Amino acid sequence: MKRNKITAFFLALFLIFTGTLCTGCSLVYSLPGLAFSGVKEEEIGTMDELVVLVEDALEKGLEEISFVTGDLSVEEVQEINRMMDGYYGTVVSCESTESALTHRKKMSLSLEISDNYYVEGHFLEGKDIPEDRKKAAKLADACTKIIKDMEEDLGKDASDYKKEVWIHDYLVLHTAYGFPEGEDEEQVRPHESYDALVSHKAVCNGYAFGMKLLCDLSGIENRIVTGTGSGESHAWNLVKIGGDWYHVDVTWDDPSPDQEGRVVYTYLNINDERAELGHVWNTGSWPSAGSMKENYYEKNGLFCEDYDAFKEKCVKILKNGSPDHFQLMVGDYDGSIYSGGNMDFLFDYTDYRSVKYQTIGEIPYTTLYLQFY
Repeated sequence: MKRNKITAFFLALFLIFTGTLCTGCSLVYSLPGLAFSGVKEEEIGTMDELVVLVEDALEKGLEEISFVTGDLSVEEVQEINRMMDGYYGTVVSCESTESALTHRKKMSLSLEISDNYYVEGHFLEGKDIPEDRKKAAKLADACTKIIKDMEEDLGKDASDYKKEVWIHDYLVLHTAYGFPEGEDEEQVRPHESYDALVSHKAVCNGYAFGMKLLCDLSGIENRIVTGTGSGESHAWNLVKIGGDWYHVDVTWDDPSPDQEGRVVYTYLNINDERAELGHVWNTGSWPSAGSMKENYYEKNGLFCEDYDAFKEKCVKILKNGSPDHFQLMVGDYDGSIYSGGNMDFLFDYTDYRSVKYQTIGEIPYTTLYLQFY
């Protein structure tokens, strides 16, 4: 009889402590054992552990997950989307049930699955795309055409390097930096693959997501890197070619404003050392990139250590034909050296009478894009 009275007292206490903590996140106090009974939930102690749990769930297409924590606050959990790249989806809401005595919490998260998940499932596993995912269906149609065009250009047995360059060039030539036109800016999300590959206008996340999606569909191992570029929030890719990881920043290889037909490779397959000249990221969270073997300019004999090597390479290119443009990367760029009379030698080997050149990239590793008129 006394036990029943005690139980009733604590149940009343439980009801008194029920309340709402914040928008999208409810907090419910409960007795030890009442909220946490049944299936054992995973114990999470840090935000890094939670990111792994959530990203794994998103990649599997799960729309809800739960876990137990004695260390994380609801406010911390609310910031999780800032710690993820969002390629497979995001967290949209959370509920928290807390023990009034132990202060351990059971948190339940609702997840929103991205179009990328459905497109990859369709291509790689033959899964149907849900009827209500109209954008995912359009994105899948666009990817089907893109992959078909690549295979027609390169053949189905092309190397990962050739496929990577083709995908890089496709994004540069078919995507402009900015917000898609003709859409409500409050609704548009220019950081999605859809915007890069369907609307053809996106910001850095859209380029990086589009690169990842096409690489995934082509069997090329890759990851998205988030950090800063020139001091602003930025996203790019790490791509694994020939067993080594390389940084690829398609956004920074695409001119803004857009220049039709122009493709440069300043940020295609660079190592950590060169990437660090303009990018900042948590190096411990991603694979290290130490090789330059598959760098575009190194691989194609277009890298020049100094001005003398640059001049020699220019003469060789011009003697072998009369191109209206070409590009080289130099390892000692200095505006006082690569200008004025030091460039007059170009006209000794071509019928063109004027040249305009652009410089792309951080000193000293700078691309010179020469256009003759």
